[in-house]
Amino acid sequence: MSHQPSARAAHDRWAGQVVDDLERSARAEHELTVVLRGQMSLAEENAFRRAEALRAAALGLGPRGCALAAGISEKLLTDWRARQPAFDAAMAAAQTLARPPADSRPPAPSPAALGLLLRTVASGTTIAGAIESLGLSAHVVRRLRELNPGIDALVVAASGRRRRRRAMRRTTRTPGARLAYRLVEREE
Repeated sequence: MSHQPSARAAHDRWAGQVVDDLERSARAEHELTVVLRGQMSLAEENAFRRAEALRAAALGLGPRGCALAAGISEKLLTDWRARQPAFDAAMAAAQTLARPPADSRPPAPSPAALGLLLRTVASGTTIAGAIESLGLSAHVVRRLRELNPGIDALVVAASGRRRRRRAMRRTTRTPGARLAYRLVEREE
């Protein structure tokens, strides 16, 4: 008699594959940027980050989520919007396009926000920290996890990646290890 894997184990494998795919997608996008542009100057990198913030806004993320997606602080995003009227107008337009109709369901994270939440948790941030950094409602995320076993399995899979990464860092840390810095070319 053959023993088939339980539905829970299959669900957990699926969630793990989705989280892996999200991480691979982000790495692939970074690698494509490097191969196309090489070492970017600070101005090029800032333009790239502004484009990422715009894309996040068009996908329905709020200011915190846009900043996180662009890899910058929310304060820097606010500064860019204040100093660059064209960028501010583009962000406002992207946010308007992404706004759901008034008669739609109660606010829930967009697929882009869920993907960014999962990638953030998998990269080492706590679930609560990721929810806060994206500006999501902890109550809404908790309720979604309770009502949708798929979303709960995805969050559990991402959290499992975070725990494994933390354990690997503890075992591979060398005494006196220093942070690595990346040099960028500044244009005057």
